[in-house]
Amino acid sequence: MSDMQQDYSPLLTDDCYQYITKDFAPVKRKIVTAANRHTKSGVLLVGSRHWSKAMTLQAKAIGIKPSSMACGSFEQGFIDQYDQFLSRVDAKRIAIANGQPLIGQDWGDELFSENLH
Repeated sequence: MSDMQQDYSPLLTDDCYQYITKDFAPVKRKIVTAANRHTKSGVLLVGSRHWSKAMTLQAKAIGIKPSSMACGSFEQGFIDQYDQFLSRVDAKRIAIANGQPLIGQDWGDELFSENLH
């Protein structure tokens, strides 16, 4: 588990699962869709692709200028079914470990939205 993924449940040593409560068994995580995380505020923008029209409209709606969308103020990644942000590398590792089908070209250690749909 990478140092960047500290928001995962401290009750599990395997971040491929999500712990909900002690009354439910841990659930396999599924990578759902592309996400961009604002590096200063932590705000998540989500869409079918990174910087899709929907994602760009979300950014504009909260006052993020188009010029700041490409200057390193966002980290590209994905969210799982619990809206937890994952880096491209962690998302691919978890998808493969949990048997999630991936399609398209293999770009090494990183997941791309084209691999999901």
